[in-house]
Amino acid sequence: MTTPAPCIAVSLTRREVRAIRISWDGDRPAIEGCASVTLPQNTLIPNINSANVIDSAGLSGAIKDVVQDLCSDSKRVGLVLPDVVAKVALIQFDEVPGRSRDLHQMLGWRMTNGLPFSMDDAQMAYEDGIALEVGQEFVVSIMKRVIVKEYEEVFLQAGIRPGLIDLGTFNVINSVLKVSPEVATGDCLFIQIADEFCTLVVVRDSDVIFFRNRSTGSVDELLELVHQTSMYYRDRLAGAEFESVLLNIESSEQWSLSENIEVRVQLEKRFKSSLTSVGEVLRHGISDKSNFCIENFDSLAAPLGILLRGSFPVA
Repeated sequence: MTTPAPCIAVSLTRREVRAIRISWDGDRPAIEGCASVTLPQNTLIPNINSANVIDSAGLSGAIKDVVQDLCSDSKRVGLVLPDVVAKVALIQFDEVPGRSRDLHQMLGWRMTNGLPFSMDDAQMAYEDGIALEVGQEFVVSIMKRVIVKEYEEVFLQAGIRPGLIDLGTFNVINSVLKVSPEVATGDCLFIQIADEFCTLVVVRDSDVIFFRNRSTGSVDELLELVHQTSMYYRDRLAGAEFESVLLNIESSEQWSLSENIEVRVQLEKRFKSSLTSVGEVLRHGISDKSNFCIENFDSLAAPLGILLRGSFPVA
């Protein structure tokens, strides 16, 4: 079997551009290197409906720098975007349309409720979700087409083509499922904190059955969102107790170190058990040839996940 060539992925946040390069030791992923650049304020403002890239030259230069730090001749990378740039929904059909074109149209029609732009301006992707007793659920993501193009163009300005574009939390989950699937068996709650937003996802035996992204400017707002999710899980998703709760604090500059610690303490009180750190899961399941990434696995979970290729929607 031919060993895959090293691969690079880039993730973007409001504050930072990150990149990771991996190779394989047989079937085991190994980190060859990672790099990051801090962005000046207002270079990038991720959102769902208006311009995201404010300083295209500055962002393009940062992307070029981190990629060249890892591989000077790389022209194609994976790209991970913040969850807030897309709308994600789970849509059920009792009878799935037989033709893919009809299914695409029906999913688009169902997604229009609450969408802040026209479906004519949208780019949509979907994957099978959990199989129902009657019918099928689909995990659907939609981005505004002009925003997708905005990100593609800033990479092209750097001489790089994004080969796959996906959302952050989908790939945090994918990294865990690929590296240590036993950690997320049964009903698992993923809590992803990035910038000023939090995404909560319930995974049931590797199928996404709940997805919610919300602004969380304080620890109290996060805890309230977790409480609402737990109630929904019990009342609407036939849940009892989560078999595991995985936390990934990718970035949270708006919180102090003491608040980051408080998040973990309060969540452990809420669930009456220890949380599982995504970073720790990856640290024990991946080789780090760079000897540099050992403290950065939380922030690298998403770009790692896109390189390991999952079955989650791609915008």
